[in-house]
Amino acid sequence: MKNEAIVVYHVFLFHLQSIYLMKQSYYCLLCCLIGLSAHGQDNRPPLVLEGHFQTHGQLTFQGTSKAATPASLAQSLGESTRYLSHWEGATGMRLLTRKEGIGQEIRPLVLLVSPNYHTRFEVTKGPTYLSQLTGKVEGHSQSGDVYLKAVTAQVRLSVQAGDVVAENSDLEGELIAHKGDIRLSDVRGGYSALAKTGQVQATFSELFFRKQDQVYSMGIGQGSLQAVGARSGVVFEVVRGRIQVQKSQRQVSALVTQAGDIRLEGVSGQIYARTEGGSIWVELLAEAGKEAVPIEIDNRSGDVVVIVPKELQGLLVIECSQTRELERKKVVESAIDLSKAEWQEQRDAKDQVVGRSFRAVQPLGKDKSTEKQRLIRLRVRNGNLTIKTY
Repeated sequence: MKNEAIVVYHVFLFHLQSIYLMKQSYYCLLCCLIGLSAHGQDNRPPLVLEGHFQTHGQLTFQGTSKAATPASLAQSLGESTRYLSHWEGATGMRLLTRKEGIGQEIRPLVLLVSPNYHTRFEVTKGPTYLSQLTGKVEGHSQSGDVYLKAVTAQVRLSVQAGDVVAENSDLEGELIAHKGDIRLSDVRGGYSALAKTGQVQATFSELFFRKQDQVYSMGIGQGSLQAVGARSGVVFEVVRGRIQVQKSQRQVSALVTQAGDIRLEGVSGQIYARTEGGSIWVELLAEAGKEAVPIEIDNRSGDVVVIVPKELQGLLVIECSQTRELERKKVVESAIDLSKAEWQEQRDAKDQVVGRSFRAVQPLGKDKSTEKQRLIRLRVRNGNLTIKTY
């Protein structure tokens, strides 16, 4: 009996261990299934609200925290459902223009877009407004302006005839205006803006730079770049157009590669301004303790005006040359004493004037040495130089 009891006991332990192992196996299997399910959900393509509007009228895509449904979409369309059809599929919701709706005027539409939705649209005619959208936004308008406000998204937007206007947004991707302008206000991000026949105009406010802790860079083709209160510094480049910077005390780099004007007001720190043709106007602030930070102003064809404080420290180096319109002498007018420097003429074998040059080196401030001074270099070609003090 004792041996039988021992056998029964061991059999009982074996069954307990088997049950425990089975439970562990089921638990592991359940965890794997849940993990695979979650992984599958994470890898599912995002939903898209897609619309093809061959109607005429104002259209707004408005970001919302609410979940988008066919019912809410139908409610947004209202009476326009006689011109627009809609349905829900595996990839999201779509809107198409009915045959009887092509070219018809419709009332302004406001379509709500959930955070888990991307946005895609084609518009025939009418202004399109994009507000508080996230994710991806792709769209094309044949005729009508496209407006973006508080959009944080990867974008690919184009307008055939009309402008692109964006403000207070964070964008990646591209903005294209085929026959129109692009106007940007406090728009950050790694985007490109191309106005094929128009101009790109970008402005950045002091509020924008309060959120910017690094030097901000931007380059455009034709247009203008303007910044106010760029305390973190800016690097601007324009092919043809205008650059204007106000109140920057760190770093300013302004480059116009073909033709255009540069205006820097109340700037200090490291400064670089160059244009291939146009005018340069610079107002410098006094800045102590940064003698090694250079200032370089270079105009390849045009006038330069520089306003400097009397207490500015540095080594002023002026290099001017004239090779065109030699019958009209260019001039250097300076509130700083440059009396020791004069224009020099270059003549050919026939004793004809073929060029003129002017060079001066003048220490500024109390330190009159020419070593280890902050370099302030002014280069002017085929233009006048004016130096004022205050």
